[in-house]
Amino acid sequence: MGDEQLSNFESWRGILTSVLYLFAVFNCFRILDARRSAASTISWLWAHLAVPYLAVPLYWFIGRVRLIESQRKKQVREFEFLAIINLIPIQLTRRI
Repeated sequence: MGDEQLSNFESWRGILTSVLYLFAVFNCFRILDARRSAASTISWLWAHLAVPYLAVPLYWFIGRVRLIESQRKKQVREFEFLAIINLIPIQLTRRI
């Protein structure tokens, strides 16, 4: 490679590294805000600090806490059941 190509490659690498670290910081805030066990939270934070090149993509593919549609429907059924037996007001179930 010529000097110009090497310089261009290094500048792109620097930009990509900076963007990756910004995503890592953003993910750290999301990890701290997510509902997960303390061990899982600490593990994800350490991974983002130690190997952000690996941890950021892995977190976006497998680490995010998602509310699956079936879980949401199960919660709605539970609230409706409780409303039927008058343990919670019916207005609460209509907001879900």
